[in-house]
Amino acid sequence: MSNKKKRLNYHFPLWGAMTSTLIIFSHSAFAQASENIEENTEVVQSEVEHIEIQGRKTVFAELQDSAKAVDLIDTKFSQKLTADMGEVIARVPGVSVRRSGGLGSKMRFSLNGLTGDQVRFFIDGIPLELTGYSSGISNIPVNLVEHIEVYQGVVPLEFGADALGGAVNLVTDKLTDANGSISLQVGDFGTRRSTLSLNHSTKNGLFARFNAFSDTTANDYEIDIEDNGEQYTVKRFHDDYDAKGVFLDFGVVNKSWANLFQISLFDSEYDQDIQHNVNMTVPYGEVTYGRKSKGVNIHYDYEFSKLLATKIVIGRTEIESHFFDVAPYGYNWFGEQIITGIENPGEINGEANKLVSSTDHFARINLDFRLSPEQQIKLLLALTWHDRAGKNLLLDEGQFDSDAAERKLFTLVSGFEHSIKLMDDRLQNIFFIKHYHQDVQAQTTLTGINTFYENERTENTYGWGNAIRYNINDWSYIKASFEDATRLPSSDEIFGKEPSQPNINLLPEESKNYNLSYTIEGIETAIGLLRADTTLFIRDIDNLVRFVPAGRGGSYENLSKAKSEGIQGGMGWMSPEGFAEFSFNVTYMDFVNATTGQLGSGSRIPNEPYFYSNLSLHFNWEDVLSEFDQLTLSWHSRFVEEYSLIYDNLNALNPEREAVSSQISHAVALTYGTDVFELPITLSAEFQNLTDEKLHDFYGVQRPGRAFNAKLVVEF
Repeated sequence: MSNKKKRLNYHFPLWGAMTSTLIIFSHSAFAQASENIEENTEVVQSEVEHIEIQGRKTVFAELQDSAKAVDLIDTKFSQKLTADMGEVIARVPGVSVRRSGGLGSKMRFSLNGLTGDQVRFFIDGIPLELTGYSSGISNIPVNLVEHIEVYQGVVPLEFGADALGGAVNLVTDKLTDANGSISLQVGDFGTRRSTLSLNHSTKNGLFARFNAFSDTTANDYEIDIEDNGEQYTVKRFHDDYDAKGVFLDFGVVNKSWANLFQISLFDSEYDQDIQHNVNMTVPYGEVTYGRKSKGVNIHYDYEFSKLLATKIVIGRTEIESHFFDVAPYGYNWFGEQIITGIENPGEINGEANKLVSSTDHFARINLDFRLSPEQQIKLLLALTWHDRAGKNLLLDEGQFDSDAAERKLFTLVSGFEHSIKLMDDRLQNIFFIKHYHQDVQAQTTLTGINTFYENERTENTYGWGNAIRYNINDWSYIKASFEDATRLPSSDEIFGKEPSQPNINLLPEESKNYNLSYTIEGIETAIGLLRADTTLFIRDIDNLVRFVPAGRGGSYENLSKAKSEGIQGGMGWMSPEGFAEFSFNVTYMDFVNATTGQLGSGSRIPNEPYFYSNLSLHFNWEDVLSEFDQLTLSWHSRFVEEYSLIYDNLNALNPEREAVSSQISHAVALTYGTDVFELPITLSAEFQNLTDEKLHDFYGVQRPGRAFNAKLVVEF
């Protein structure tokens, strides 16, 4: 395989990855890039190169040319860097990813102000919690993901999911033209990360894919603390994180009985030390949490005829979580044991050694009726069964165990969609209707009474939406979309998850979501390729679910009414020869408590960023040390404006205003790619938080300071 093909594979996705903050993966942009490559490449280049570029163009063009409100991120270049998935996704307009520490720490994902389960996450269209990546989206290795789809406010029918603010779909790397890849990363604070991907296919349609990852870190970075009125700088001493997982896909394609039949098996686990309480005022020295996940998913795609096709997915996942907190003493910030004076052991809740087991079954059927090349009808049926039970391991046999209460959750989402293309595909419209059904069954107890009481609740509701796209000319278009969205409460919100308590009476959230966007795909000028886009959004929400702290725990409660409205946009530029690339985006929103007659009415929802921006700059050199190699210098900066921890109209009454200060962070990376014995090799060196700022995503919780990481990626 020639070096010229390697150069195409490496440089072209670089342009897509470095401008991932914008909606850039357009048909015309790919076509223009393809033409530029052809003009500067010898006539002897192979047809394989052309097919590969066209294939990538088709994947992105199909989504980008649709009426769907979606941002796309090509991770090809991000796979070379050391930034984690949370950092990559946070560079999309409207997205905020907040972390309570380093790798493996608690993460809060926000899309236009909506957070947690209000935004649904998928891997290859399967709900994240049913795929083995139970440690959260921000800890998923970037090297196992080919591209990312961020749907803002309007969720496509085919996912079969309820969501309030949108969805994120991670598409894993399923290319079979390479045998695989391996990545190794080392860095400060004891960080070690590695991934392995292997692919094999045969001429008769058989294929197999194997992915694996391993992550470990001590997270022992320095933090500033106060002890007995004195200020100290200490290292975190109880924040280890270890995660690993294996994933195996095998099946057949292009058979008379199936376009695709695939069986996917997975087994993963992680263990996480808990260093402190929610605002980093109380240290812990022995509290730990862990989770194991294993399961199987089966995919079946079949095209009965040119008029009818189906996609079926079924799966089963078993998850086992363990929360351990039984230390007979406490710890100070120096890692020393101290006498707490508390009668019961435990640093947080006291005598907590709990095992929670849950089983999820999932099934989704999509039917696609192609009435004509321009018109389609889709039908959907998606079902999820969730069973959960716990066990207090500290109780003697025969003792009443309130954690053993059985909890069951059944969810059914069904729908209809009609899409049509008019005016020679200059206009596209998608209309859909959804129905949501949920059954809750839970055993509960009353304080002091060792008896289970049966509780049941059923919810039924409808929603609908419409999305339209109009091409103004060859290089710009407008999109408008609306969804009357419903989000059913999740199992963790209803049944509780340490440290939250159950609330089986939690109501579904409803929101009327509006998007209006204008996009300039790409204009060739004398100074290079220019792009820009802007989006106006509104989220008018009823029964907003928020976590309400209470003592050492808390529960999820409904807030009657809230409203998020704002604007986001960005621009990008690439020099004529591709030497320099620049991108910038900004998001501003006003997310307020719209409930009348309540404390905080009319004020911004607290503890949520409302103004933030991203800026990236990249320089590319080719033929540096050898023919066809490439050196890239990347710089990324993120700014977040100050935001309050309490309602704004209460700050006047609070002489010591609690807020997360405005902050700016920088990351710089140097990446070198070449061929060694016909194998593409990439080396990256990266500094996160280059200026060693004291960063806080959550009030009082200090994030890592300056960190150096190095990464090696080998494709074979």
